[in-house]
Amino acid sequence: MLRNGNLWSYRCGIILTNPFSTYRIKKEESQKQYLNRQEIIRIMGKRLNIPRLASIRDIFIFSCFTGIAYSDICRLRKDQIISDSDKGMYIHLYRTKTNHPAFIPLLPQAKKIASFYIRKGESEYLFPTISNQKSNAYLKELADICHIRKRVTFHTAKHHTISI
Repeated sequence: MLRNGNLWSYRCGIILTNPFSTYRIKKEESQKQYLNRQEIIRIMGKRLNIPRLASIRDIFIFSCFTGIAYSDICRLRKDQIISDSDKGMYIHLYRTKTNHPAFIPLLPQAKKIASFYIRKGESEYLFPTISNQKSNAYLKELADICHIRKRVTFHTAKHHTISI
């Protein structure tokens, strides 16, 4: 924003030189974190007596098997889960970031989680929602309990959809 203001001032003749003319932002390549098959299975199989961690685990695994971003999961309503005549289940939604329609078939693991949460609770939304920051803090706690030494976030799940 400051750079744009200076550029505008330079073009209008308010300042004689653009102080940002030689400044370039260098983007460093980052190594994407992802969980391997064994780590996901470890999270799925972990018995949890803490309801908030059990819930966050379910939502995370659902995201792994659907590729849905946390912002879309927070807005996912029960009526957006559609069943067909062959007992298949699908999600029909418009993505938050792009507003593009998505029609996502549910794999058995995601179908099991969705079925459980459809029967549970009085809310129109499929999952209980908390802030992304708090969810990621719970995921960190879950990763520690499961002896996973990687940084686990909902973004990790979205980009690494799997089939087990």
